[in-house]
Amino acid sequence: MAAQQPHDLNCLTIAELERHAAQRMDKQTRDYYNEGADSGSTLLENSQAYSKYRIRPRVLRDISLIDTSCSLFGSRSPLPMGVAPTAMQCLAHPDGEAATARACRDAGVVMGLSSFATTTLEDVAAASGNNPRILQLYLFEEREHSR
Repeated sequence: MAAQQPHDLNCLTIAELERHAAQRMDKQTRDYYNEGADSGSTLLENSQAYSKYRIRPRVLRDISLIDTSCSLFGSRSPLPMGVAPTAMQCLAHPDGEAATARACRDAGVVMGLSSFATTTLEDVAAASGNNPRILQLYLFEEREHSR
């Protein structure tokens, strides 16, 4: 992995994120995250879905009564969203899924943990605190591998 560089808080688009990854990750790791499964159709559909949304700044508006919170898994979340399971996070950063768990805990959003995580369930649970989390579980043909 390339040397750690400071976070760029102005990184707002997928294209900007890809440029940052090119500077921070080795080619093999970048290729792993950039490739889609099978024909890549889901990756293409996701990219197309994100491209149709825009953030429209609104200034001088009364936002004092806006409530974006919702109930998820029996807990109150400030936003109606969570972080999807992503495999092999330690390839991208040494703190991997534990860092994602801490960020989700601090933001109060649900974290999905991949079956192919590079951090143990126990370490993710410890980093999550009481924050809700879900596990993406693949059932393998050899059931013992699913335990």
